[in-house]
Amino acid sequence: MSTYSTNEKEPISVSVNEIPEDVQLGTVISSSGEEIEVHGNIKNMDEALQAAMENKGFTYTEEEDRKLLCKLDFLLMPFVAFLYSLFYIDKASNGWAAVMGIKADMKMKGTMYSWTGSSFYLGYLFFQPFASLSLQKFPLTTCFSVYMFSWALIICMQATNQNYAAFTFLRTILGCSEASASVFTTLLTSQYFKKKESFLRVSFWLATAGFGVFYGNMIAYGIADKIGTYSIAAWKILFIVIGLISFTVAVLLYFHIPNTPSKAWFLTERERKIVVERIRENYQGFGNKVWKKHQFFEAFLDVRTYLFFIYAVAFNIPNSGLSSFGSILLNSDLGYSAKDSLLYGSPQGVVEFIGLPICAYLIQRFNLPRLLSSAILITICIAFACMLAFGNRTDVKLAGYYLLGLMQIGPIGSFSYFASNVPGYTKKITVTSVYLVGYCVGSLVGPQTFRSEDAPHYKPAKITIVACLAVAAVCFYSIYFICSLDNKARDKKQVELGDKYVAPKNIEFTFNVWNYLPLKSDIEIQRGIEKEVKSFFTCEDENYERWNVVSLLKDMAKIDSTVGYEYKVMNWLKEELIKQGLTVEFQLVESANQSTTGQDRYNIYAYMGTERNTKIVLSSHIDTNQEGHIPYHEIGEEIHVRGACDAKGAAAGQIVAFFELWDEGKIQEGDVSLLFVIGEEYNGIGMKVAIDSLNVNWSNAAILGEPTENKLSKGHKGNFRFDVEAWGKKSHSGYPELGFSAIEFLIHKLETLLNSDLPYSDLLGPTTVNIGTINGGDAANVIPDYVKAQLYIRVATDGPKILDYVRSLFNTEHSQMTIVQFLDPQYLSYDVPGFELIACSYATDMPYLDSLNIKKYLYGPGSISVAHTQSEFVTESDLYKSVIDYKRI
Repeated sequence: MSTYSTNEKEPISVSVNEIPEDVQLGTVISSSGEEIEVHGNIKNMDEALQAAMENKGFTYTEEEDRKLLCKLDFLLMPFVAFLYSLFYIDKASNGWAAVMGIKADMKMKGTMYSWTGSSFYLGYLFFQPFASLSLQKFPLTTCFSVYMFSWALIICMQATNQNYAAFTFLRTILGCSEASASVFTTLLTSQYFKKKESFLRVSFWLATAGFGVFYGNMIAYGIADKIGTYSIAAWKILFIVIGLISFTVAVLLYFHIPNTPSKAWFLTERERKIVVERIRENYQGFGNKVWKKHQFFEAFLDVRTYLFFIYAVAFNIPNSGLSSFGSILLNSDLGYSAKDSLLYGSPQGVVEFIGLPICAYLIQRFNLPRLLSSAILITICIAFACMLAFGNRTDVKLAGYYLLGLMQIGPIGSFSYFASNVPGYTKKITVTSVYLVGYCVGSLVGPQTFRSEDAPHYKPAKITIVACLAVAAVCFYSIYFICSLDNKARDKKQVELGDKYVAPKNIEFTFNVWNYLPLKSDIEIQRGIEKEVKSFFTCEDENYERWNVVSLLKDMAKIDSTVGYEYKVMNWLKEELIKQGLTVEFQLVESANQSTTGQDRYNIYAYMGTERNTKIVLSSHIDTNQEGHIPYHEIGEEIHVRGACDAKGAAAGQIVAFFELWDEGKIQEGDVSLLFVIGEEYNGIGMKVAIDSLNVNWSNAAILGEPTENKLSKGHKGNFRFDVEAWGKKSHSGYPELGFSAIEFLIHKLETLLNSDLPYSDLLGPTTVNIGTINGGDAANVIPDYVKAQLYIRVATDGPKILDYVRSLFNTEHSQMTIVQFLDPQYLSYDVPGFELIACSYATDMPYLDSLNIKKYLYGPGSISVAHTQSEFVTESDLYKSVIDYKRI
């Protein structure tokens, strides 16, 4: 089954040699559905896109994805983290050298020491654009290794002179060589990890700056402890040690980390393919070596670029000031000795190293907005800065100094945004570079706020720290607010045009439009902070109006369709489908005199034209469970109503996907049909009757809709629903020996069942038992002679064995079981690439399709965790995604 189209069409042939050099090749399908055959020079193509085209049809399991993520975390993140800690140590070494006597040895006076800190950032500022461009033009790791070799050499050279001018020059050149570090770690993270994974990883490697504070202080303290016993100055030994460590890491980096994941020595061939598929959702690739002019200018048309710049300046004034003068503050302001100031500086690194990953984990765990959470934490850090600036006691100032380590949550939010939310390799590098220019400007100014005339307490500098953190927080709040407005505008546009959405193949690795391909009325929709990506929407003049998936769900969900009362929504849906041009059949499932509600109960079967037999059927149940009415209401983008996710949301997605495929010419009469059934929530009678008496043939596949969190299901448990009745002998409760308690008898049997070792499945997990209801007895003073229980067993495997066991347990002299429904576990198809996979513990109508000998797929928006509850909902974004995914399947 074709992923995108069921029509056989001749591919369009396009030579990449004909494409302007500043246009990124990103799609392999035109808006009208024709596949594009690419040939010629492919330098404009992202490397991940090349791999994706080679991996056509590739799929992988959720377990493989989990194992690969663990492997990447183990082999990459510790190395990247240690690398970033060295980046901090190289900058902070200047402050440690100051308390070891470098100022006296080089006869520094006035602001001379401050300029040794600022000179590093002058070099960083000057060379940052060149460093970023070189990382794009040349192989990523190879290029960065050269920079790291050079900075290791320069650090060692700092120990070879006693001249202030030469030392300041070396610090400037050191800034040039380290200008690529943050860009490298950001790009490397985006190559391997999904958007939702990047925040925690970025927090980890940024937090290791705190680890660098800790072990760097320990190295410095160890060297300072023996001052007077060396043949050379202690600060020279410090630079030599740090330089040699950096040189060693540079060698390991060159041999350990590949230039792209497709060349990773530590990954198997299959794992390399999985890396390509798993980063699709980032809407970016491994990188492209062609500089894109339009992406460069686009970065400067985005107001958030300037806000990030202002934030970087404001944040790094206190950041660099404390980096250069932290040890001096502990010495001169808080009164610790020169040697002890190195020791007492270490806990700030521990706070940063432990606190930041914990904050990041909580933000990710509870799905909080990253920038908003970062802004709130920076606001809290203003209070810590006030403790340092205005505290009257040493312990208060010291606590404020330590807790300021948490302000590094700001760069975590920034770099995570750059890594996962800025698509386009050139744009990503441009935005990151602008941020780092701001970083340099702030870092240049920071040490200058600590003026010699303000010693020993440096009150103006500490007030500056408070003010700058306030500006930084305002910038983050502003960025979050702008992104929220963008998202609302995007969603409004999707509501207007969503049913005309065109999703090209491999759009995940593209950023630009092929302007010369035949697209119709393209409208760019830029998503905000969480999902910034450009998509295509095409508008066509037709004499009818198609549904939007959100409005369709709203119309359907407002009509009650609890089990037995489905006729209301079925009557409405029949009329609406006929208006859209479908042939619609009503299939009687239960007549009014059979139904407990006194109403006829129907299935709906719909198709284009006169051909009833189709290759594929899209199906969902329309009935909802009887757990209580939920008045329709919306909370943000959440739609709260009974049936929102189980399973009217799936039905809406299937209907809209069907009509989009039809309008795009990708399906024709006899390709796809729609089947909507009743009774799934109780006994599956709707699907059972459809399979038994609808008299149609589906030749390829059935796609059922249930809440799977927009993941493709690998399988689900079986459904064993039964009733148990038990009989006894009634008597007065004061004389229990004269009677026989039916309830006690049944309780013992139920306890035996609950304690039984029922079969376990590696795919689906344990077989579980639920006692739904127990009804019986007359009064508390009467021994009960009758009881009835309703039970539900979710069968993981060995259904017949479980059935035989339950029969032997309950079919006795005093009890009898009655089977309401028994359906075997299902092992489903999941051969469509690019989907996350899931195994479901609930049951569906899928077993009734076993006799058809076709592929079976299970997919839908929403989560089963909220189905059957009073907070049932589905999000609008999940609904829109379901339309795209149903079309792909």
